This record gives sequence, structure tokens and C-alpha cells, in this order.
Amino acid sequence: YAPETMDDGELTPWQERWVLALEDCTLVLPAEASGGGDLRSAVGRGQRPAPNGAVSVPPVPPSPSHPITSWSVAVTLAAGRSRDAATAAVAPDATAGFDGFRSEMPEPPPSPGGVSLHFVHPEWRSRTAGATDWFATDTRGPVGTQPVVWNLEATGDGQETIAQLAWPDLSGLPRDVSLTLIDLETSRRRYLRTTRAYEFTLAPGKPRRFQLVAERGALAPLRIS
Repeated sequence: YAPETMDDGELTPWQERWVLALEDCTLVLPAEASGGGDLRSAVGRGQRPAPNGAVSVPPVPPSPSHPITSWSVAVTLAAGRSRDAATAAVAPDATAGFDGFRSEMPEPPPSPGGVSLHFVHPEWRSRTAGATDWFATDTRGPVGTQPVVWNLEATGDGQETIAQLAWPDLSGLPRDVSLTLIDLETSRRRYLRTTRAYEFTLAPGKPRRFQLVAERGALAPLRIS
């Protein structure tokens, strides 16, 4: 197994790793030479490869001569002690379709009783050898005159509970792009620049569906809903 993203994560007891195997295989992890004799893995401790191009943007303000063409925003889901996150990203060479596993990272299976936040793409199942239609990252092309829409789904395997979606870091979002979260069950909207979180009821076996909408233009006006 030769991963594309490397860190110093160790295969320690009670630390889990998840690998998507598209066919039956034997997984062999390369061991590093270390003084303590630890078996180290190139698989990150809970890390996911960043969407293609999303972390290579120089920190310059947007302008006609320095437009921001790549960015990403993570949305987190919390319910009790369970957590998950999904990342919406934009890259100049991305499309609205499946751009490969480097750009569209599959969603790991949730732990028993845990929650999952993912992008839903049943139309991509044939492109992933039937492996999944849940994705932790979804990379699209630049936002133009038409809005870019991501379809999010939150699921829970425990008891009915109050869950919260949050967006802790919008620093990478271009100033001329607005993001709106839409609850498709209640039609409630949250403008991400002026709110921090959204609470809703999450019940087992009843997925909650949302849309994340990116629009280009001047700084969007305050929306109250």
C-alpha cells in the first residue's frame, strides 16, 4: 500500500484506520526504520487528503490580478460525543462529475452509534466500482454566473438527538463568494458569513438532507429566516 498523503501517524492500539479496497486484496503496510521499532503507516490519523489544489493557494487577497481560484470549506456535524466533517471545495480543473479519489474522497463507514456527514452522489457509484456513493469531499469547478450546489446528508445510528452543523473556518472563502446552507426538510436557510451553526433533530434511520449553495457577486446581504 503506497498512499499519496503521508504523515507520522503510528499504528497504535485502539487507533483505527480505514482503507477503501476496490477489489479483494492483501493489504501490506510499509514499515519505517525507527529507533523504537514501531510499525508506522503512511495513513494519517484521521486525516483525509486535501481536495486537489485546495491547499496550494497563496495567501493573497482577491483582485483582478490575483483571483482566488481554489478554496475549501469544512462543515462539521456534532451529536453528543460523535463528530464528523465534510469538505466542499473548488478547484480550477475540477468538474461537476467524479474527478477521481484525490478530489472526491470517500466517506469512511461511521462507528456504531455514531454520525456521518457526507455528500451524496448515487450517479458516481459506477465510477467507483460500486464501492460507495458517500463522499467526505466534493470538489467542483469555479463559481461563475450560476450557483454551485453541494448535496449534503447527515445520518445517525444512535438515539434521536439534537445535532449541530457548524462551519468553524471561512478564512479560505473568497470575499465575492457567499455560502448558504438550506435545510431541505424545513426550507430554513443559514447564511454562513453571519451565523456559526445550525441545530436540528437527527433520528436513526431518518437522514437529514441539506444543500450548500455558493454564489458569486458582491458581499451578500444579511438574510433572516
